[in-house]
Amino acid sequence: MSRVVYEVLPMGSEWMVRMASDSEWEMLPTKGDAIRRARELGQRHAEWRVRVLSETGSLETEFASAGASP
Repeated sequence: MSRVVYEVLPMGSEWMVRMASDSEWEMLPTKGDAIRRARELGQRHAEWRVRVLSETGSLETEFASAGASP
């Protein structure tokens, strides 16, 4: 089963939500808004992960569906 991965990353004063390795993205005003939106998008799939990245690109935190494999 394929797993969907969304990334949340800072872009200036806003936060970007994008599916990993995809050119489509959405900008939101706050980190919290972006995380909520990424989780909402993820829940449309059986297995999902949301990775919150810092300005340097390092992983800050990660959320996953109950059945998501590592």
